[in-house]
Amino acid sequence: MNKLQEKAISGFRSDVQRYCRDRYEIKRWEIDEIGVNGILSLVVVVGLPGDEGTMAAIFARDHAHIFIGPRGGITYPVFRKRHQIERPLNGRGFLHVVVEQNKDGRD
Repeated sequence: MNKLQEKAISGFRSDVQRYCRDRYEIKRWEIDEIGVNGILSLVVVVGLPGDEGTMAAIFARDHAHIFIGPRGGITYPVFRKRHQIERPLNGRGFLHVVVEQNKDGRD
């Protein structure tokens, strides 16, 4: 992981924490390096506090699988495909993704 990727991850983490506030908590935060190109895979799961073992653990969690390039570019393939976005999500983090998903009627 290089400095640009660290900066992108820290900015993304602050977006997730801003989204969570007191209502949600981060359930999973996993970073893996993919291949030899230096691309990072970031898996984030956000859910309600204390929802382990309940139906909320299945239905009320937000999942995001994000890729971060060697120059700090953030790509969220599911979001890009749904909204026909050709470019990476540079400058737009988790809050932007959640807001756009909620425009589709998902809460």
